[in-house]
Amino acid sequence: MSLQTRNGIGAIFEIYYFIQPKTTGMRIINDTLEQVRDFQRDDLNTVRMESDSSKLTKNLDDQNLDDRVKVVPLYVPDDALVKVFMMHSSHKSALANAPFAAGFRRQETVALFSIGSEDLMIENDNYASVRTLAKQYIKLIKSAQRTGPYYLAGFSFGGILSYEVACQLRQDGEDIAMVTMLDTMSWLPKSFQENEAQFEKFQHFLLADLKEKMVARFLRSTALGRLGFTLVEFERLMNDLGSGERLCTALEERAKTMNVSLGDVRGHVTSLKDQSERACHAHLEWQPPEVKYEQTISYIRCQNVDQTKQSFVSWDLVELWESLTNNIDVITLPSSHFELLDQPYAEICGLVIMTTAVMKHRNLTEWQPSPRSNQEERLINFLKSAVEVLISYDDDFFNAKLWLSEEEKQFSMEHENEKQHKKIEIQLNDIRNIIPGKYAMFHSKTEMKQLDQNLIISLMIHCNQKLHIICQDERQRDYIMDAFEVLFGIPLIRFHY
Repeated sequence: MSLQTRNGIGAIFEIYYFIQPKTTGMRIINDTLEQVRDFQRDDLNTVRMESDSSKLTKNLDDQNLDDRVKVVPLYVPDDALVKVFMMHSSHKSALANAPFAAGFRRQETVALFSIGSEDLMIENDNYASVRTLAKQYIKLIKSAQRTGPYYLAGFSFGGILSYEVACQLRQDGEDIAMVTMLDTMSWLPKSFQENEAQFEKFQHFLLADLKEKMVARFLRSTALGRLGFTLVEFERLMNDLGSGERLCTALEERAKTMNVSLGDVRGHVTSLKDQSERACHAHLEWQPPEVKYEQTISYIRCQNVDQTKQSFVSWDLVELWESLTNNIDVITLPSSHFELLDQPYAEICGLVIMTTAVMKHRNLTEWQPSPRSNQEERLINFLKSAVEVLISYDDDFFNAKLWLSEEEKQFSMEHENEKQHKKIEIQLNDIRNIIPGKYAMFHSKTEMKQLDQNLIISLMIHCNQKLHIICQDERQRDYIMDAFEVLFGIPLIRFHY
């Protein structure tokens, strides 16, 4: 079962605490609350030791921010080796990242923490700049993990926060192992904002669109979770009344007839709009610092972009992030922006974050595989035999025999006929992720897209390269994926999504 956590204003978040290893539901609740109190207490003690009364007065807004924003554990195995810190999105809710915890199940190597507030109705908040927020959040992160390497992630506005946190940590001499962005809008140079004729229209549309969609999602969760609406009923009502005052009134009247308290629905709607606008302004004001994070960014982009928004945007949102680093792995999901918070896309995003963290951790440590069952040994031996597949690599197609080395350190792919002999070797430590091909080939050539996407396994490797394994059938595909899971010791994104 899953534990549904209701916040003070009635919104419901599916928290995947049922996947916590070796814990009961009540223990999870108590442990979570205790960890939040410990993290907050440690951080406040640090602030008190370092600040005199005049400094506290000067930085009152920062201190208030520390009081509200916390490190909230979403999935914490007892023996976790890696901690991923996921920044809040525009409305500062830590629990809004909870759906991504679904992708962390079935493994005990990586823990997921969310940086955000438990108070979802933050009023009159100055929201600060991205740089100031990152500085505060680094204190919180270090209260949970004193030294690097650090693993960071963020959805939407949270992505730019995670990048800025990485830059500041790098400036402080810390190691950053991972930055993962979930459909984060690119930064825009000041010169572009000042000189691009369409920018003002784009900004106006962006704010209106963000507010409308966030309010609609909140009211939908209230209607379905508290008032017993079906999704069809709610969508019909919203089509008739819009997502403004009339819809709020209709939900309040339904609550009265059911004798259900919705809390301050209108107050939360106002808070959502206010926070969205402040986050949007903070995002657009941000410019890259002098000391940049220049390592790999894993970027999940949405394939379904609003056509109206596209008409305003004349630049590629990923290319501007590429201008800050030469290494960016792009994974494309067939969803819209806010659908990343819904299943199955939230679980896929969580799996991308988790598997990226594990792959990086393997590179930084002496990886020791867990003891294997007889079935798992058979799967590894299958990889060590010559598996006949079709390979696409570096704009070339060829039939090849794929095998894993006896030392389990590299894959080899060999092709030989009367005219040529070709051999490719891929070190396991160079593999940054393994995903279904349909998520990796958005910009692939036509001949790749004409293949059966459900038979392609894509290896994301160093230097922004991809190697595609085109399997003979689903049985071979699943057998190879099963073997990969045993080899890397983690669940991977499978083809049933």
